Amino acid sequence: MALFELRMILFSTEETMKALATFIRISGRTLPRGTFVRIDHHPARRDFAQLIFITDDGETMRFPLSETEMAAALLNECIARKIMLPRLAGKQVRVLDDQFALVLDVGTIPPSKTFPPERPRGTPTRPPTARTPVDA
Repeated sequence: MALFELRMILFSTEETMKALATFIRISGRTLPRGTFVRIDHHPARRDFAQLIFITDDGETMRFPLSETEMAAALLNECIARKIMLPRLAGKQVRVLDDQFALVLDVGTIPPSKTFPPERPRGTPTRPPTARTPVDA
């Protein structure tokens, strides 16, 4: 019987924006100057999401983000908050009720992940040493 678990970590708009701002700063990019208005989500387009800013002149500025960048930002935020995440879990970003969620698929091992065979359990052996016996 296979076990399957689905974990979801929801982020508010403020938490998402904080995570994105930190990620963008770390990646060496800069956000447009102006007031943050909203995050537009477009799952079918190359730009998974766009940050919308209004400049002091009233101009609308868009900052595109890929799904990979969004996932990396949310993962970094979880790490910064010391939220434990399973390493082998599948990770995706979803939007639920205008909130971004990091969805973790736990319990299924991706086909690309293979594990080495278990060592036989027997008498433990000593590791080889750097010293060799001297013949007399």
